[in-house]
Amino acid sequence: MNFNNEDITKIIETYSKASDQTFVVDPGVRAKASIFISEAVDIPEAFNLLSSALAVQGFGISKQGNTYVVQPARQTQRQYIEVTTDVPALKPERMVTWIVTVHSLSAKNVLRDLRSLPSRDGEMALSTQSNQLIFTDWSSTINKIAEVLKQMDKRSEERRVGK
Repeated sequence: MNFNNEDITKIIETYSKASDQTFVVDPGVRAKASIFISEAVDIPEAFNLLSSALAVQGFGISKQGNTYVVQPARQTQRQYIEVTTDVPALKPERMVTWIVTVHSLSAKNVLRDLRSLPSRDGEMALSTQSNQLIFTDWSSTINKIAEVLKQMDKRSEERRVGK
């Protein structure tokens, strides 16, 4: 799994053959990437490396049945995306929509306070009626936002009960 400034579609093709998985690649997926690793890796770790290399270039992977679709992250974000109320697994790196209900804080204030955290491909939205935030971003960014929210909400709860 060593690639030096290789065409990203060649890396996808190599992984596809090794894993026996089917990929459909959008024509807009054009970039070069480098992956350097000194030892053999298993298929799941190779997928993590591939997904990270794609994310660095602004491309996302989505699973459609038994096929993986690779396209610019913004297209993935709008079409084929996992939606969850649980914090997504960190790997593989992918676009995810995470819906979180804020309990001790105003979602409107949180939206304002966290506006700098989403990646360049990410978005945040607000549902004031349900005091929910909707984040669409890379799984790694959502994990970071979840940790910040956890700390903010904890501090708010501690102030509320006088700790």
